[in-house]
Amino acid sequence: MIMIALMAALADGVTTYLILRRGGRELNPLLRAAIRRLGLMQGLIVTKFATFIAMVATIGTMGDALFWAIIMVYGGVIASNLYQLRPR
Repeated sequence: MIMIALMAALADGVTTYLILRRGGRELNPLLRAAIRRLGLMQGLIVTKFATFIAMVATIGTMGDALFWAIIMVYGGVIASNLYQLRPR
């Protein structure tokens, strides 16, 4: 489960980075504030790492259904990011 959470966080972070480098805008106000304060790369690293750590810290107590629901949401975000990155 930890590897799945890590891969989801990495995929979200990389695709978000690529979108923002292409002039896209971040819709998450917390991530947007972190990027404004720390810069693009540092803001992404801090927020994605914090999200990953929170998931790892709670995996044992959240239950399988909640874990997979969170991963499905991540999957939707990653799919949306990939759609935005498609060649036009």
